[in-house]
Amino acid sequence: MMKDKDLKIILTEYAGKPGHLKKDTFIRSVTKDAGKEHVSTFKMIAVQAGYIRVYVWLISIAVACLPLFGADMFRFATLDAVADLMPFVAGVGIIEAMRARMYDMTELESVTLLSGKGVFYARMILIGVVQFALIPVSAVLMAFADTGSVIDHCVKLVLPYCITAIICLIVERTRFGRENVLVCLAVAGAVFAIRQSLVSFARYDPGSLTLTIAAAVLIIVQIFEFYKTVRTVGTGEVEWN
Repeated sequence: MMKDKDLKIILTEYAGKPGHLKKDTFIRSVTKDAGKEHVSTFKMIAVQAGYIRVYVWLISIAVACLPLFGADMFRFATLDAVADLMPFVAGVGIIEAMRARMYDMTELESVTLLSGKGVFYARMILIGVVQFALIPVSAVLMAFADTGSVIDHCVKLVLPYCITAIICLIVERTRFGRENVLVCLAVAGAVFAIRQSLVSFARYDPGSLTLTIAAAVLIIVQIFEFYKTVRTVGTGEVEWN
């Protein structure tokens, strides 16, 4: 019986590879035709909304709504528990935005109307906006369960989320990150472990003002890293070669 690996090799050899000049001509012709139609940011986001997998939204909503269960029913539904899960929410979001790279579909996206850069930009904007919107929702729900303020809760959720997203975006721009998109889960796990250590062994409270400033700075840095990553995903020009 032929193994899958052997069958893959045979199919690859049978199909062959198109010449570089033919690929160049094809991609340039498609890009030229597609360039005649202007695609707005809203249209890009609307198109990509249908391609984002349901589990991304379910994970984000489930984490945000944990406080609805209440501490009396589930002891884990606390601020610390939700904050511990935020790195994984961020990691899953970036993995979904990088899905084309993970499945080696970047070449195909480079000749579509939106291009690889447009797809990544639209997905990251949509996922980021929704996930960020769920943070204050979760903070409000938790504020009803304890004496903490909504702002303090938001800040403590934003910190692990932004730290994870920033590191993931930086890693994804490296060669290792491009070849191992799922490394975002390892980054999320590392942020989770570090946060656990800080919570367990920290002997001082940096104060709400310091944390708020740190959260604001991290949001700005995340936006900056996002646009840097967008520029590396694809230029919309000849990607195949």
